[in-house]
Amino acid sequence: MNKKNGCIRIIHISDIHVSGWTRQLEDEVNALAEDVQRNFPDTDYVVITGDLTMSGNASQFEIIEKKIFPRVRSAAQVADKKFIIVPGNHDINRCAVKEVERTAIASLHQGRLCAEKLFQEI
Repeated sequence: MNKKNGCIRIIHISDIHVSGWTRQLEDEVNALAEDVQRNFPDTDYVVITGDLTMSGNASQFEIIEKKIFPRVRSAAQVADKKFIIVPGNHDINRCAVKEVERTAIASLHQGRLCAEKLFQEI
């Protein structure tokens, strides 16, 4: 909490949509970090809400985890527990949930969808 005025200062970043590491993304991350460091010195929390990635694959999350989050966290000078991440719908790897989808759709067609049955089948 900002001791001067009793306010909580939150930086909110949303919809990054990382698909790959490019020179443009690197420049944008550096500009963001410089802006945070210069203009928001008394930040209490950083909240990053989805969509972090474009399609939820591991390489996209690796870019987020290793190249973006550390730079932003360092610039904001906040502890890990004050660096809050909320994933979005693009952060789901749709390929990984295909089997659950097939089972759910089959159960719907047969008129017997219930959570217990769904989890027994996968």
